Amino acid sequence: MDPFIAGHHGLQELSKIRCQISLARTRLQHSLLTHYLPLYFPERERYVHSTQAAWFARFLIRFPTTVPVRALTFEEFEREAWELVGRKVNKRASIRELYDAACTRIGLPVPADDVAIETFRLPLQRYQQLIEQRDTLAETAHQLLQRSSQLRVVAFHTRHRACTRTHHPGRRG
Repeated sequence: MDPFIAGHHGLQELSKIRCQISLARTRLQHSLLTHYLPLYFPERERYVHSTQAAWFARFLIRFPTTVPVRALTFEEFEREAWELVGRKVNKRASIRELYDAACTRIGLPVPADDVAIETFRLPLQRYQQLIEQRDTLAETAHQLLQRSSQLRVVAFHTRHRACTRTHHPGRRG
């Protein structure tokens, strides 16, 4: 059946654009993993997966290399990183791990205001936008499906009442 006639056109389009956004995010993620992260902060690769992608992008925009991390004491870094890292069971330990990695590992010591870092931030910002768009579409789909489910329940009860009235004329619907 035609999706427009069946009332699924909006959901179908939502699904298609979500697929396109997910593909773009995956391509961009591969670019980050194969080009940028090995140059500037190789240890961070393990944080790039779907459950941590949103906070990781925010974190990298603020701390794209080890240089801005090393410029801070742990306490200063913890204050700045706290809101970026997201909800974690042991957030302080995660922040400590990131700080220690920045202070002990090798990455190109490029200053945060260098043009190379500005170009690194562009795909990071795009990555963050794609994550936000994907999440917005998922929420929209959830609301549409929930509303559709509620409409089906209302339609069922309406049909049931009409059916009850025709089969049991003395009974109230």
